[in-house]
Amino acid sequence: MIITLPIMIFYMFTTIVLNQEFVTFHKGVCGCEELNEKECETESDWMKGRCNIEKGKCVTRRCENINDIDLCIYLGCYAKNNKCYKSKSCNEQTEEECSDIFNRDCTYDQNLKRCLSFYDPKPDLSRPTCAEQSTDKCYVAREGLCYVKDGKCQELTKCEDVKLDAICQKTYPACFMQPIISCITNDKCENSISPKCSPRKQKINGNQYLLCKKLEDGECVNFDPSQENEETCYKNSKLFYHWDGKNCVKCKGWQVSAKQITTIIFILLIMNQI
Repeated sequence: MIITLPIMIFYMFTTIVLNQEFVTFHKGVCGCEELNEKECETESDWMKGRCNIEKGKCVTRRCENINDIDLCIYLGCYAKNNKCYKSKSCNEQTEEECSDIFNRDCTYDQNLKRCLSFYDPKPDLSRPTCAEQSTDKCYVAREGLCYVKDGKCQELTKCEDVKLDAICQKTYPACFMQPIISCITNDKCENSISPKCSPRKQKINGNQYLLCKKLEDGECVNFDPSQENEETCYKNSKLFYHWDGKNCVKCKGWQVSAKQITTIIFILLIMNQI
C-alpha cells in the first residue's frame, strides 16, 4: 500500500483529534462513589479529604466536614471565616459574597442589584444578551462576559481583544495574562504559555476543557486515557477518569448526596494554580 501525503496528513489529524479528551468541569469530576479503594485512599492523601472510606466504600464528605479551606473552595463549597459550608449558587449570594476576590464564577451587577453567574448551565432568558446591553453596562450578560468593540456591546470570544488585566483574569484559563504584553489564548496543551500543565478552557464563555498531562521531561501534552494504567489513570486525568478494573474510563460525574443531586463544580483552586 502506497501512503500518499494527503493520507499521511489525514492520519495525523485523526490521531490528534482522537487524543484530545474534553471534560465539563461543572459536572464531570469523578464522584467519590465511583472510585475504587486504592483511588479513594490516594484521593484522601493528596486532596486532603474530599473522599473518605466508610464501611469499605468510598463516599463524599459533606462541606461542613471539610477543614481545609483550599479544598473547600475547590469542591464548590462556600468558605467564610475559615469555615466550610454547603455551596451557594450565585443568585443566593450577598453582594459581599458575590464580590469576593476568590469568586471567579459570579459577578455583582450594580444596576440589577443581583449576583449573576458567568457560567450558568441554564441561562436566564430574562437577562439581556450582550448585544442588548448599552456600552456603559457592557460586562456580563446572558452569554457570559461581554466587551465593547466598534462602539457596540458584543460577546467576548477572543482573548486578544481584552485590554484590561481584570477582565483577562475573569477569562482564565481560556486566556492567560502576560503582564504589560497582552491577554493571550490558552486553549492547547502543547507550546503552552502557562507555567503549569493544567486543563485548558476551550471557550471564554463555556465550560468545556481539554485535559493535559505533564511528562517526565516537563513537556505538556494531551491526556490520552489509553496510555494510562491503574496507578496513573485517576491522578493524571485531574479527577475526571478512573480505573474500572480493565481500562481508564471517563467518570459519570460527582453525585453529592443520596438523592443524587448533581452539584456544579467550581475548579477555583486549579484555575488559581494554572
